[in-house]
Amino acid sequence: MISSVCVLLKNRQIGNEVVVQRFMRGIFTSRPSLPKYGEIWDVNIVFKYISLLPSNEALTLLTLSEKLCILMMLLSGQRGQTIHLLKLSDVHIKDEKVIIYFSSLSKHSKPNKHLEPLLLENYTVNDKLCIVKTIKDYVSRTSSIRTAQDSFLISTVPPHKGVTKSTIARWIKSIMSKSGIETSVFSPHSCRAASTSSAVTKGLQIETILKAAGWSSANTFRQFYKRVIQEPSYNRAILNITDV
Repeated sequence: MISSVCVLLKNRQIGNEVVVQRFMRGIFTSRPSLPKYGEIWDVNIVFKYISLLPSNEALTLLTLSEKLCILMMLLSGQRGQTIHLLKLSDVHIKDEKVIIYFSSLSKHSKPNKHLEPLLLENYTVNDKLCIVKTIKDYVSRTSSIRTAQDSFLISTVPPHKGVTKSTIARWIKSIMSKSGIETSVFSPHSCRAASTSSAVTKGLQIETILKAAGWSSANTFRQFYKRVIQEPSYNRAILNITDV
């Protein structure tokens, strides 16, 4: 970045200087750009936990907010930052689907590139896992406590303003922990890798995954997000079979 705007005497680029190149190699050695996780958790762990929760009407606003956040992360493949930037006016609720038009710039927005509209469809097999129903119930529950702000996600305590990114991360982490995922190892951002890795194992085309997640290069997905999904240990598998 410095090399692109600063030129030394005799038109020498800073980035071509031997000392700078050695310094950058040293940084790479001490802090290599490697994937954070070698394997990723199974999204079914969270889905099973959510299936055991009461209906949305019986949930507290906090639990409903937590459920909504993690479902949006897992069923869209988006970043937590993208969900944080969502506005209520971006969310268009239809009978059996929800279409989200992103009006705010995301982390990777460029002059000629922006996030595609997000389509979330109804899931009738299990109402508790239906993102469309969860969004409808959330909007209905919060309609009477919303202020003039247009934030989609609002705090569960007065004055019910738009939540911060750290609050959303805390909500997601709460559901992950209650589901049995090791939150000391996996951060809320791991939902993105868990979601897209699960999509690969279920045969979804790579082009569809890249479009949904907002990646322009398949190399980014393969290098940093595509991971082997964790399998239960032998003794855990035996115990699960015994429980059934």
